Amino acid sequence: NSEVDNNARRHEKGTLSMCLEISQDAQPIPNTAGSQFFICLDSQPYWNGLYTPFGKVVDGLDVLSRLDKGDEIKDIKIMQIREGIYKPKTRKKGGG
Repeated sequence: NSEVDNNARRHEKGTLSMCLEISQDAQPIPNTAGSQFFICLDSQPYWNGLYTPFGKVVDGLDVLSRLDKGDEIKDIKIMQIREGIYKPKTRKKGGG
């Protein structure tokens, strides 16, 4: 399931977010996320509430501007920065 309800994370530069299948009329289909993700190269506020942000590039943001279509990730390092139990930020019901 897509985890967009009450998700306070925004699609800003460097945000990692889950890909969704796209319908014939080019709309994202909820709850179709798998193992693919994308990285926002700039702020994408219209994706808030549609796609599920789950992480963020915290080092090497300058590299994002040099990425090109077809570039391959040859090495990636995923780090857990938080200690203890993760408690996601949430929005109040009905809030933006």
